[in-house]
Amino acid sequence: MKKGFSILILLLSVIALIGVGGGAYYLGTKNTLPEIQISFPKKNAPVIPTSSAQKATKPAEPLFSGTVKKINKDLGLFKITDVDKENGVPDSIAYYEAGTYLRGEYKDYTRILAIRPAEGPGPSLQFILATKDYSSYLLDDPNDKTGNYPSDDWDNPYMFIDKSKIANTVTLDTEHTKTIAVKKPFTLIRQDSVLLEYKKTGQKNKSGYDIYTPLQPVCNSSDLTFS
Repeated sequence: MKKGFSILILLLSVIALIGVGGGAYYLGTKNTLPEIQISFPKKNAPVIPTSSAQKATKPAEPLFSGTVKKINKDLGLFKITDVDKENGVPDSIAYYEAGTYLRGEYKDYTRILAIRPAEGPGPSLQFILATKDYSSYLLDDPNDKTGNYPSDDWDNPYMFIDKSKIANTVTLDTEHTKTIAVKKPFTLIRQDSVLLEYKKTGQKNKSGYDIYTPLQPVCNSSDLTFS
């Protein structure tokens, strides 16, 4: 009995020691756990628009001034053959002022629309030029037709234009966009001519047909563009 009591005391002592040791360990680890820091995102400061952003966008200055008007004299830009004279071609040639450049490389140049009858069926032959003195001209030739075709080819402007009047071939500025988007199934076809109105001159060519002369183009100066 005494032996059993001693064993019980021993077991209780061991349990007590284990409990005290476990409690101490728990308290020790609790005090040494790393601190967890929680940070909250800062609110962004309100964006204050700058004075430049508040300003309205200034509209672009127009490229041309003036309107399309007929020139009542022969500028002598076209070659005229004896056959042309017989067919009344000189009487059907027309020139128009088509605005003056306000800015860019050709500022202060006057744009000229030169028109002569077609060689055979088809629209009239039309050329865009620019000049400051009505003596020397710049010829609008964006596709370099004067260089890509022989001089006696109908696609070469010098087949019809007097080369001695041309100081240089250039690509004149235009206000038109280079690309116009069209939704399917529609297709946009470009015709390199200006819509014109003609009237009878009261004269006839050698074949007895009436000779017509073009009147004012049905467009504004900023509408004239060729490729």
